[in-house]
Amino acid sequence: MKYFIYCRKSSEEDTKQVQSLDTQERILVDFATTKNLQIVDIFRESKSAKDAGTREIFGLMLSRITKGDADGILVSHTDRLARNYNDAGDLLSLMTKGLLKEITTPYRAFNSVQDYLYMGFDFVFATHYSAQLGVKVKEGIDSKVLKGEYPTHAPLGYFNKEGKIYIDETKAPYIRRLFELYSHNQYSIKEIGNILYKEGLRTKGGNKVVTAVLHRALINPIYRGDFMWNGKLYEGIHEGIISRELFEAVQGVLEGKNRAKNNTFNFLYRGYLTCAVCGCKLTATKKKQKYDYYYCTNGKNLCTQHKDYMDSDDIKGLISNNFANFIINKEMCDLSLEQYKVDVRKSNNYQDNTRNLLQNQLSKIEEKLDKLVDMNLEGLLTKEKYTEKQNKLLTEKGLLQEQLEKLPTQITENTLELLEKFKNRCYHLQNLFDEGNDDVKSDLLKSSLWNLSIKDKEIASSQYKLPYQELANASKSSDIDTWRRAWSDIGNYLSMYPVNILSEKKDI
Repeated sequence: MKYFIYCRKSSEEDTKQVQSLDTQERILVDFATTKNLQIVDIFRESKSAKDAGTREIFGLMLSRITKGDADGILVSHTDRLARNYNDAGDLLSLMTKGLLKEITTPYRAFNSVQDYLYMGFDFVFATHYSAQLGVKVKEGIDSKVLKGEYPTHAPLGYFNKEGKIYIDETKAPYIRRLFELYSHNQYSIKEIGNILYKEGLRTKGGNKVVTAVLHRALINPIYRGDFMWNGKLYEGIHEGIISRELFEAVQGVLEGKNRAKNNTFNFLYRGYLTCAVCGCKLTATKKKQKYDYYYCTNGKNLCTQHKDYMDSDDIKGLISNNFANFIINKEMCDLSLEQYKVDVRKSNNYQDNTRNLLQNQLSKIEEKLDKLVDMNLEGLLTKEKYTEKQNKLLTEKGLLQEQLEKLPTQITENTLELLEKFKNRCYHLQNLFDEGNDDVKSDLLKSSLWNLSIKDKEIASSQYKLPYQELANASKSSDIDTWRRAWSDIGNYLSMYPVNILSEKKDI
Protein backbone atom coordinates (compact mmCIF):
# COMPACT_ATOMS: atom_id res chain seq x y z
CA MET A 1 0.00 0.00 0.00
CA LYS A 2 1.22 3.49 -0.89
CA TYR A 3 1.09 6.39 1.58
CA PHE A 4 1.18 10.16 1.60
CA ILE A 5 2.71 11.89 4.63
CA TYR A 6 0.77 14.97 5.69
CA CYS A 7 2.26 17.53 8.11
CA ARG A 8 0.41 20.64 9.27
CA LYS A 9 0.82 23.41 11.80
CA SER A 10 -1.64 26.21 12.40
CA SER A 11 0.70 29.18 12.16
CA GLU A 12 3.49 30.22 9.89
CA GLU A 13 5.40 31.28 13.00
CA ASP A 14 7.41 28.46 14.53
CA THR A 15 7.09 30.00 17.95
CA LYS A 16 3.34 29.48 17.92
CA GLN A 17 3.41 25.74 17.28
CA VAL A 18 4.59 23.14 19.76
CA GLN A 19 5.47 20.54 17.12
CA SER A 20 7.08 22.02 13.98
CA LEU A 21 6.66 20.69 10.45
CA ASP A 22 10.24 19.41 10.53
CA THR A 23 9.57 17.52 13.77
CA GLN A 24 6.35 16.00 12.42
CA GLU A 25 8.05 14.92 9.19
CA ARG A 26 11.01 13.38 11.03
CA ILE A 27 8.74 11.37 13.37
CA LEU A 28 6.55 10.15 10.51
CA VAL A 29 9.46 9.22 8.23
CA ASP A 30 11.10 7.28 11.07
CA PHE A 31 7.80 5.52 11.76
CA ALA A 32 7.34 4.63 8.08
CA THR A 33 10.88 3.25 7.92
CA THR A 34 10.30 1.11 11.01
CA LYS A 35 7.00 -0.26 9.64
CA ASN A 36 8.28 -0.63 6.05
CA LEU A 37 5.58 1.69 4.69
CA GLN A 38 5.93 2.92 1.11
CA ILE A 39 5.90 6.74 1.06
CA VAL A 40 5.24 8.26 -2.38
CA ASP A 41 5.08 11.94 -1.37
CA ILE A 42 5.19 14.33 1.58
CA PHE A 43 2.80 17.25 1.98
CA ARG A 44 3.61 20.16 4.35
CA GLU A 45 1.21 22.98 5.18
CA SER A 46 1.19 26.00 7.51
CA LYS A 47 -2.50 26.68 7.71
CA SER A 48 -5.35 26.46 10.21
CA ALA A 49 -7.80 23.61 9.67
CA LYS A 50 -10.65 25.44 11.38
CA ASP A 51 -12.31 26.63 8.15
CA ALA A 52 -13.17 24.33 5.24
CA GLY A 53 -11.73 24.84 1.75
CA THR A 54 -8.83 27.06 2.81
CA ARG A 55 -5.99 24.51 2.61
CA GLU A 56 -4.71 24.21 -0.97
CA ILE A 57 -2.13 21.53 -0.20
CA PHE A 58 -4.67 19.42 1.69
CA GLY A 59 -7.05 19.71 -1.28
CA LEU A 60 -4.26 18.71 -3.68
CA MET A 61 -3.53 15.63 -1.56
CA LEU A 62 -7.18 14.51 -1.62
CA SER A 63 -7.29 15.08 -5.39
CA ARG A 64 -4.28 12.82 -5.88
CA ILE A 65 -5.84 10.15 -3.64
CA THR A 66 -8.94 10.28 -5.85
CA LYS A 67 -6.64 9.67 -8.88
CA GLY A 68 -5.16 6.61 -7.16
CA ASP A 69 -1.67 8.00 -6.47
CA ALA A 70 -1.84 6.70 -2.89
CA ASP A 71 -4.06 4.46 -0.74
CA GLY A 72 -3.32 5.82 2.73
CA ILE A 73 -2.31 8.89 4.71
CA LEU A 74 0.33 8.90 7.44
CA VAL A 75 -0.21 11.78 9.90
CA SER A 76 0.96 12.59 13.45
CA HIS A 77 -2.62 12.90 14.73
CA THR A 78 -6.06 12.97 13.12
CA ASP A 79 -6.62 16.59 14.19
CA ARG A 80 -3.79 17.55 11.79
CA LEU A 81 -6.14 16.47 8.98
CA ALA A 82 -9.45 18.10 9.94
CA ARG A 83 -10.93 20.51 12.45
CA ASN A 84 -14.16 21.17 10.58
CA TYR A 85 -17.08 19.00 9.49
CA ASN A 86 -16.63 19.53 5.73
CA ASP A 87 -13.02 18.37 5.53
CA ALA A 88 -13.76 15.47 7.89
CA GLY A 89 -16.68 14.48 5.66
CA ASP A 90 -14.44 14.52 2.56
CA LEU A 91 -11.98 12.16 4.24
CA LEU A 92 -14.69 9.78 5.47
CA SER A 93 -16.31 9.84 2.03
CA LEU A 94 -13.04 8.76 0.38
CA MET A 95 -12.71 5.96 2.93
CA THR A 96 -16.26 4.63 2.49
CA LYS A 97 -15.74 4.66 -1.30
CA GLY A 98 -12.57 2.61 -0.89
CA LEU A 99 -10.34 5.25 -2.47
CA LEU A 100 -8.66 5.96 0.87
CA LYS A 101 -8.02 2.63 2.54
CA GLU A 102 -6.22 3.74 5.68
CA ILE A 103 -5.33 6.72 7.82
CA THR A 104 -2.39 5.87 10.06
CA THR A 105 -0.85 7.64 13.03
CA PRO A 106 2.14 6.47 15.09
CA TYR A 107 -0.39 5.36 17.69
CA ARG A 108 -3.05 3.49 15.70
CA ALA A 109 -4.36 2.74 12.21
CA PHE A 110 -7.90 3.46 10.99
CA ASN A 111 -8.87 0.95 8.33
CA SER A 112 -12.16 -0.74 9.31
CA VAL A 113 -15.79 0.32 9.52
CA GLN A 114 -15.59 0.55 13.31
CA ASP A 115 -12.33 2.48 12.97
CA TYR A 116 -14.11 4.97 10.75
CA LEU A 117 -16.63 5.47 13.56
CA TYR A 118 -13.92 6.21 16.12
CA MET A 119 -12.04 8.45 13.72
CA GLY A 120 -15.29 10.32 13.09
CA PHE A 121 -15.42 10.93 16.83
CA ASP A 122 -11.87 12.28 16.68
CA PHE A 123 -12.89 14.71 13.93
CA VAL A 124 -16.02 15.78 15.86
CA PHE A 125 -14.01 16.45 18.99
CA ALA A 126 -11.25 18.25 17.06
CA THR A 127 -13.88 20.43 15.38
CA HIS A 128 -15.64 21.11 18.67
CA TYR A 129 -12.33 21.85 20.39
CA SER A 130 -11.37 24.35 17.73
CA ALA A 131 -14.75 26.08 17.90
CA GLN A 132 -15.17 25.95 21.67
CA LEU A 133 -11.66 26.56 23.02
CA GLY A 134 -12.52 30.09 24.06
CA VAL A 135 -15.82 28.91 25.51
CA LYS A 136 -14.09 26.26 27.60
CA VAL A 137 -11.72 28.87 28.98
CA LYS A 138 -14.72 31.00 29.90
CA GLU A 139 -16.50 28.03 31.42
CA GLY A 140 -13.42 27.23 33.50
CA ILE A 141 -13.34 30.80 34.76
CA ASP A 142 -17.08 30.74 35.45
CA SER A 143 -16.65 27.53 37.42
CA LYS A 144 -13.97 29.15 39.60
CA VAL A 145 -16.09 32.25 40.09
CA LEU A 146 -19.16 30.25 41.16
CA LYS A 147 -17.00 28.49 43.76
CA GLY A 148 -15.91 31.87 45.10
CA GLU A 149 -12.37 31.69 43.67
CA TYR A 150 -10.95 34.92 42.27
CA PRO A 151 -10.14 33.95 38.65
CA THR A 152 -7.39 36.34 37.61
CA HIS A 153 -4.22 38.13 38.74
CA ALA A 154 -4.26 39.06 42.42
CA PRO A 155 -4.62 42.78 43.23
CA LEU A 156 -2.33 44.76 45.51
CA GLY A 157 -2.25 43.12 48.94
CA TYR A 158 -2.74 39.54 47.66
CA PHE A 159 -0.70 36.96 45.76
CA ASN A 160 -1.66 34.02 43.54
CA LYS A 161 -0.92 30.42 44.56
CA GLU A 162 -2.35 27.19 43.10
CA GLY A 163 -5.28 28.95 41.45
CA LYS A 164 -6.32 30.93 44.54
CA ILE A 165 -5.36 34.24 46.17
CA TYR A 166 -3.82 34.71 49.61
CA ILE A 167 -3.00 37.75 51.73
CA ASP A 168 0.45 39.23 51.06
CA GLU A 169 1.51 40.14 54.57
CA THR A 170 4.14 42.59 53.28
CA LYS A 171 1.58 44.69 51.35
CA ALA A 172 -1.65 44.04 53.27
CA PRO A 173 -0.76 46.49 56.11
CA TYR A 174 -0.61 49.31 53.55
CA ILE A 175 -4.08 48.37 52.31
CA ARG A 176 -5.44 48.46 55.87
CA ARG A 177 -3.71 51.80 56.42
CA LEU A 178 -5.22 53.18 53.18
CA PHE A 179 -8.76 52.31 54.23
CA GLU A 180 -8.31 53.50 57.81
CA LEU A 181 -6.89 56.88 56.76
CA TYR A 182 -9.55 57.51 54.17
CA SER A 183 -12.40 56.47 56.49
CA HIS A 184 -11.59 59.46 58.75
CA ASN A 185 -12.42 61.84 55.88
CA GLN A 186 -9.39 63.99 56.69
CA TYR A 187 -7.09 63.24 53.74
CA SER A 188 -7.42 63.15 49.96
CA ILE A 189 -6.37 59.98 48.17
CA LYS A 190 -3.35 61.85 46.83
CA GLU A 191 -2.30 62.87 50.35
CA ILE A 192 -2.72 59.29 51.58
CA GLY A 193 -0.57 58.13 48.65
CA ASN A 194 2.22 60.44 49.85
CA ILE A 195 1.87 59.11 53.40
CA LEU A 196 2.04 55.49 52.28
CA TYR A 197 5.06 56.22 50.09
CA LYS A 198 6.89 57.69 53.08
CA GLU A 199 5.90 54.62 55.11
CA GLY A 200 7.40 52.30 52.50
CA LEU A 201 4.74 51.40 49.90
CA ARG A 202 6.36 51.02 46.49
CA THR A 203 5.54 49.63 43.05
CA LYS A 204 7.70 46.81 41.67
CA GLY A 205 9.78 49.51 40.01
CA GLY A 206 10.27 51.33 43.30
CA ASN A 207 7.92 54.21 42.45
CA LYS A 208 4.95 55.76 44.23
CA VAL A 209 1.61 53.98 43.73
CA VAL A 210 -0.49 56.35 41.62
CA THR A 211 -3.72 57.85 42.92
CA ALA A 212 -5.89 56.01 40.40
CA VAL A 213 -4.66 52.63 41.71
CA LEU A 214 -5.41 53.63 45.29
CA HIS A 215 -8.87 54.84 44.29
CA ARG A 216 -9.60 51.51 42.58
CA ALA A 217 -8.47 49.74 45.73
CA LEU A 218 -10.86 51.78 47.88
CA ILE A 219 -13.89 50.69 45.83
CA ASN A 220 -12.77 47.09 45.32
CA PRO A 221 -14.91 44.69 47.41
CA ILE A 222 -12.17 42.06 47.20
CA TYR A 223 -10.58 43.59 50.31
CA ARG A 224 -13.67 42.79 52.40
CA GLY A 225 -13.83 39.19 51.08
CA ASP A 226 -16.02 39.57 47.96
CA PHE A 227 -15.21 40.32 44.32
CA MET A 228 -16.80 41.65 41.14
CA TRP A 229 -16.76 39.61 37.93
CA ASN A 230 -18.49 40.63 34.71
CA GLY A 231 -20.55 43.17 36.55
CA LYS A 232 -21.80 40.75 39.21
CA LEU A 233 -20.83 40.53 42.89
CA TYR A 234 -19.65 37.17 44.27
CA GLU A 235 -18.83 36.04 47.79
CA GLY A 236 -15.18 35.00 47.79
CA ILE A 237 -13.55 32.14 49.68
CA HIS A 238 -10.43 34.25 50.25
CA GLU A 239 -9.74 36.07 53.51
CA GLY A 240 -10.56 39.78 53.55
CA ILE A 241 -7.84 42.25 54.49
CA ILE A 242 -10.28 44.69 56.12
CA SER A 243 -13.63 44.36 57.86
CA ARG A 244 -16.90 44.86 56.03
CA GLU A 245 -17.69 47.71 58.41
CA LEU A 246 -14.52 49.58 57.45
CA PHE A 247 -15.20 49.00 53.76
CA GLU A 248 -18.73 50.42 54.04
CA ALA A 249 -17.45 53.39 56.00
CA VAL A 250 -15.05 54.21 53.18
CA GLN A 251 -17.82 53.90 50.59
CA GLY A 252 -19.80 56.37 52.67
CA VAL A 253 -16.98 58.88 52.46
CA LEU A 254 -16.55 58.27 48.72
CA GLU A 255 -20.24 58.78 48.10
CA GLY A 256 -20.31 61.86 50.25
CA LYS A 257 -22.78 60.29 52.69
CA ASN A 258 -20.74 61.21 55.73
CA ARG A 259 -20.06 64.80 54.69
CA ALA A 260 -23.45 66.44 54.63
CA LYS A 261 -27.06 65.42 55.03
CA ASN A 262 -28.08 66.94 51.70
CA ASN A 263 -25.76 64.53 49.89
CA THR A 264 -27.77 61.45 50.78
CA PHE A 265 -29.84 61.58 47.61
CA ASN A 266 -30.10 58.67 45.21
CA PHE A 267 -28.59 59.75 41.89
CA LEU A 268 -29.74 57.47 39.08
CA TYR A 269 -26.70 57.72 36.81
CA ARG A 270 -23.91 57.83 39.39
CA GLY A 271 -21.60 54.84 39.11
CA TYR A 272 -21.90 54.51 35.31
CA LEU A 273 -19.98 57.64 34.29
CA THR A 274 -16.24 58.26 34.08
CA CYS A 275 -14.23 61.28 33.02
CA ALA A 276 -12.35 60.50 29.79
CA VAL A 277 -9.61 63.01 30.64
CA CYS A 278 -8.50 61.89 34.11
CA GLY A 279 -10.30 58.54 34.56
CA CYS A 280 -12.08 59.57 37.76
CA LYS A 281 -15.72 58.79 38.40
CA LEU A 282 -18.38 61.43 37.88
CA THR A 283 -20.31 62.20 41.01
CA ALA A 284 -23.51 64.19 41.48
CA THR A 285 -24.96 66.92 43.60
CA LYS A 286 -28.42 68.41 44.03
CA LYS A 287 -28.93 72.12 43.66
CA LYS A 288 -31.88 73.95 45.15
CA GLN A 289 -33.05 70.56 46.45
CA LYS A 290 -34.45 69.91 42.98
CA TYR A 291 -31.95 69.60 40.12
CA ASP A 292 -29.34 66.84 39.75
CA TYR A 293 -25.94 67.85 38.38
CA TYR A 294 -23.07 65.51 37.49
CA TYR A 295 -19.40 66.46 37.47
CA CYS A 296 -15.88 64.99 37.59
CA THR A 297 -14.47 64.43 41.08
CA ASN A 298 -11.04 65.62 39.86
CA GLY A 299 -9.36 63.05 42.11
CA LYS A 300 -5.98 63.60 40.44
CA ASN A 301 -6.17 67.41 40.66
CA LEU A 302 -5.21 67.57 36.98
CA CYS A 303 -8.57 67.49 35.25
CA THR A 304 -9.79 70.23 32.95
CA GLN A 305 -13.33 68.86 32.93
CA HIS A 306 -14.29 69.02 36.59
CA LYS A 307 -16.09 72.36 36.33
CA ASP A 308 -18.30 71.19 33.43
CA TYR A 309 -21.54 70.43 35.25
CA MET A 310 -24.16 68.35 33.40
CA ASP A 311 -27.76 68.09 34.54
CA SER A 312 -29.62 64.79 34.66
CA ASP A 313 -31.49 65.54 31.40
CA ASP A 314 -28.15 65.92 29.60
CA ILE A 315 -27.01 62.55 30.95
CA LYS A 316 -30.32 60.93 30.05
CA GLY A 317 -29.97 62.21 26.47
CA LEU A 318 -26.42 60.86 26.15
CA ILE A 319 -27.41 57.41 27.42
CA SER A 320 -30.48 57.35 25.18
CA ASN A 321 -28.42 58.19 22.09
CA ASN A 322 -25.85 55.59 23.05
CA PHE A 323 -28.54 52.90 23.29
CA ALA A 324 -29.96 54.08 19.95
CA ASN A 325 -26.61 53.41 18.27
CA PHE A 326 -26.00 50.10 20.04
CA ILE A 327 -26.62 48.08 16.84
CA ILE A 328 -26.06 50.01 13.62
CA ASN A 329 -26.35 47.22 11.03
CA LYS A 330 -29.58 45.40 11.90
CA GLU A 331 -29.58 43.60 8.56
CA MET A 332 -26.24 41.94 9.36
CA CYS A 333 -27.45 41.25 12.89
CA ASP A 334 -30.56 39.43 11.64
CA LEU A 335 -28.70 37.51 8.92
CA SER A 336 -25.89 36.35 11.21
CA LEU A 337 -28.30 35.13 13.90
CA GLU A 338 -30.30 33.14 11.36
CA GLN A 339 -27.11 31.55 10.00
CA TYR A 340 -25.96 30.77 13.53
CA LYS A 341 -29.30 29.05 14.22
CA VAL A 342 -28.83 26.94 11.06
CA ASP A 343 -25.30 25.98 12.16
CA VAL A 344 -26.50 25.04 15.65
CA ARG A 345 -29.34 22.87 14.37
CA LYS A 346 -27.06 21.16 11.84
CA SER A 347 -24.50 20.47 14.57
CA ASN A 348 -27.22 19.21 16.92
CA ASN A 349 -28.50 16.81 14.26
CA TYR A 350 -25.00 15.48 13.71
CA GLN A 351 -24.53 15.04 17.43
CA ASP A 352 -27.93 13.36 17.77
CA ASN A 353 -27.02 10.87 15.04
CA THR A 354 -23.67 10.22 16.69
CA ARG A 355 -25.32 9.80 20.09
CA ASN A 356 -27.89 7.36 18.68
CA LEU A 357 -25.16 5.37 16.96
CA LEU A 358 -23.16 5.12 20.18
CA GLN A 359 -26.21 4.15 22.20
CA ASN A 360 -27.08 1.42 19.67
CA GLN A 361 -23.53 0.11 19.94
CA LEU A 362 -23.84 0.09 23.72
CA SER A 363 -27.13 -1.82 23.55
CA LYS A 364 -25.52 -4.49 21.35
CA ILE A 365 -22.63 -4.84 23.79
CA GLU A 366 -25.07 -5.17 26.69
CA GLU A 367 -26.83 -7.95 24.79
CA LYS A 368 -23.51 -9.70 24.17
CA LEU A 369 -22.64 -9.42 27.87
CA ASP A 370 -25.99 -10.96 28.82
CA LYS A 371 -25.47 -13.86 26.36
CA LEU A 372 -21.95 -14.32 27.66
CA VAL A 373 -23.27 -14.70 31.22
CA ASP A 374 -25.83 -17.28 30.04
CA MET A 375 -23.13 -19.25 28.20
CA ASN A 376 -20.97 -19.22 31.30
CA LEU A 377 -23.82 -20.43 33.49
CA GLU A 378 -24.51 -23.26 31.03
CA GLY A 379 -20.88 -24.32 31.19
CA LEU A 380 -20.22 -23.60 27.53
CA LEU A 381 -17.11 -21.53 28.29
CA THR A 382 -13.99 -22.08 30.29
CA LYS A 383 -13.32 -19.59 33.05
CA GLU A 384 -10.37 -18.18 31.11
CA LYS A 385 -12.37 -17.78 27.88
CA TYR A 386 -15.26 -16.17 29.76
CA THR A 387 -12.93 -13.67 31.43
CA GLU A 388 -11.19 -12.88 28.14
CA LYS A 389 -14.46 -12.18 26.28
CA GLN A 390 -15.93 -10.27 29.20
CA ASN A 391 -12.89 -7.98 29.50
CA LYS A 392 -12.95 -7.28 25.78
CA LEU A 393 -16.63 -6.33 25.83
CA LEU A 394 -16.24 -4.21 28.95
CA THR A 395 -13.34 -2.36 27.34
CA GLU A 396 -15.45 -1.61 24.26
CA LYS A 397 -18.32 -0.54 26.50
CA GLY A 398 -16.05 1.82 28.42
CA LEU A 399 -14.74 3.38 25.21
CA LEU A 400 -18.26 3.99 23.92
CA GLN A 401 -19.39 5.48 27.24
CA GLU A 402 -16.34 7.76 27.19
CA GLN A 403 -17.24 8.95 23.69
CA LEU A 404 -20.81 9.65 24.83
CA GLU A 405 -19.59 11.69 27.76
CA LYS A 406 -17.30 13.72 25.49
CA LEU A 407 -20.05 14.73 23.08
CA PRO A 408 -20.38 18.53 23.13
CA THR A 409 -23.17 20.19 25.07
CA GLN A 410 -25.89 21.24 22.66
CA ILE A 411 -27.35 24.71 22.32
CA THR A 412 -31.05 24.07 22.94
CA GLU A 413 -34.03 25.50 21.08
CA ASN A 414 -34.88 27.36 24.28
CA THR A 415 -31.51 29.11 24.13
CA LEU A 416 -32.10 30.00 20.48
CA GLU A 417 -35.42 31.55 21.51
CA LEU A 418 -33.60 33.53 24.21
CA LEU A 419 -31.11 34.72 21.59
CA GLU A 420 -33.94 36.02 19.43
CA LYS A 421 -35.49 37.74 22.45
CA PHE A 422 -32.12 39.19 23.44
CA LYS A 423 -31.60 40.55 19.91
CA ASN A 424 -35.03 42.20 19.92
CA ARG A 425 -34.31 43.63 23.35
CA CYS A 426 -31.10 45.19 22.04
CA TYR A 427 -33.07 46.72 19.17
CA HIS A 428 -35.37 48.40 21.73
CA LEU A 429 -32.84 49.50 24.36
CA GLN A 430 -33.51 53.16 23.63
CA ASN A 431 -37.29 52.78 23.90
CA LEU A 432 -37.00 50.78 27.11
CA PHE A 433 -34.81 53.47 28.60
CA ASP A 434 -36.78 56.48 27.37
CA GLU A 435 -40.22 55.16 28.29
CA GLY A 436 -39.35 53.44 31.57
CA ASN A 437 -39.62 54.92 35.05
CA ASP A 438 -36.56 55.28 37.29
CA ASP A 439 -36.82 51.66 38.48
CA VAL A 440 -36.84 50.40 34.88
CA LYS A 441 -33.96 52.69 33.95
CA SER A 442 -31.97 51.50 36.95
CA ASP A 443 -32.57 47.82 36.14
CA LEU A 444 -31.61 48.38 32.51
CA LEU A 445 -28.40 50.21 33.43
CA LYS A 446 -27.45 47.55 36.00
CA SER A 447 -27.92 44.70 33.53
CA SER A 448 -26.29 46.23 30.46
CA LEU A 449 -23.97 49.12 31.15
CA TRP A 450 -20.55 49.00 32.72
CA ASN A 451 -19.20 52.47 31.98
CA LEU A 452 -19.66 55.58 29.84
CA SER A 453 -16.61 57.79 29.41
CA ILE A 454 -17.49 61.49 29.14
CA LYS A 455 -15.47 64.32 27.55
CA ASP A 456 -16.70 67.82 26.70
CA LYS A 457 -20.21 66.76 27.70
CA GLU A 458 -20.22 64.02 25.05
CA ILE A 459 -19.65 60.25 25.21
CA ALA A 460 -16.04 59.42 24.38
CA SER A 461 -16.42 55.65 24.71
CA SER A 462 -18.79 53.07 26.13
CA GLN A 463 -18.36 49.70 27.78
CA TYR A 464 -21.17 47.20 28.22
CA LYS A 465 -21.55 44.18 30.45
CA LEU A 466 -21.67 40.64 29.05
CA PRO A 467 -23.30 39.54 26.86
CA TYR A 468 -24.19 43.01 25.54
CA GLN A 469 -20.50 43.78 24.98
CA GLU A 470 -20.19 40.80 22.61
CA LEU A 471 -22.88 42.28 20.36
CA ALA A 472 -21.47 45.78 20.71
CA ASN A 473 -18.08 44.55 19.50
CA ALA A 474 -19.62 42.65 16.57
CA SER A 475 -21.55 45.76 15.53
CA LYS A 476 -18.25 47.39 14.59
CA SER A 477 -17.62 44.68 11.97
CA SER A 478 -19.10 43.85 8.57
CA ASP A 479 -17.64 40.32 8.71
CA ILE A 480 -20.44 37.80 9.16
CA ASP A 481 -18.08 35.28 10.83
CA THR A 482 -17.34 37.86 13.52
CA TRP A 483 -21.07 38.22 14.12
CA ARG A 484 -21.60 34.45 14.22
CA ARG A 485 -18.80 34.03 16.77
CA ALA A 486 -20.48 36.73 18.86
CA TRP A 487 -23.79 34.86 18.72
CA SER A 488 -21.97 31.67 19.72
CA ASP A 489 -20.49 33.39 22.81
CA ILE A 490 -23.84 34.96 23.69
CA GLY A 491 -25.59 31.60 23.23
CA ASN A 492 -23.16 29.91 25.61
CA TYR A 493 -23.62 32.74 28.12
CA LEU A 494 -27.42 32.48 27.97
CA SER A 495 -27.14 28.71 28.36
CA MET A 496 -25.43 29.28 31.71
CA TYR A 497 -27.36 32.40 32.82
CA PRO A 498 -30.75 32.28 31.02
CA VAL A 499 -32.53 34.62 33.46
CA ASN A 500 -29.98 37.36 34.02
CA ILE A 501 -30.55 39.24 30.79
CA LEU A 502 -34.30 39.19 30.50
CA SER A 503 -35.44 39.61 34.08
CA GLU A 504 -35.82 43.38 34.34
CA LYS A 505 -39.11 44.82 35.50
CA LYS A 506 -40.12 45.84 31.98
CA ASP A 507 -39.49 43.59 29.01
CA ILE A 508 -40.20 43.91 25.33
